[in-house]
Amino acid sequence: MKSRKLYYISRFTPLFLRSGGNRLKVEEIAASIGITKKTLYNHFESKQQLIECIIDEYLKSKELEIRKILRESTNPIEVLMQIDGLFAATHRDCSQLITSRTELALVPPMQQIVLKHRTNFIELI
Repeated sequence: MKSRKLYYISRFTPLFLRSGGNRLKVEEIAASIGITKKTLYNHFESKQQLIECIIDEYLKSKELEIRKILRESTNPIEVLMQIDGLFAATHRDCSQLITSRTELALVPPMQQIVLKHRTNFIELI
């Protein structure tokens, strides 16, 4: 079940990042990834939970990208440039997703997700 959930998250994340998925209705979200509303609710308790999962998985993927850069590159200047570009893109995406939507930014689980990843990013740097 978890792999199916991750599959749905990966399918919807690009659309969510482009369109600000919080404005989409659950029916539109389900249709965009080729499933029914009922199927979506079989994997996610609510639209809020889906959004939280998307942001969590998105930030996890960015952490993995940074770790890969740190593992594979030997040139410190190149590492800093790559990480800087990744941070800039991540900050831009997250700012659009969270700070422009006060109803999401004020939800404690959303704050916990962002703070957890922020701490991880700071540790990586």
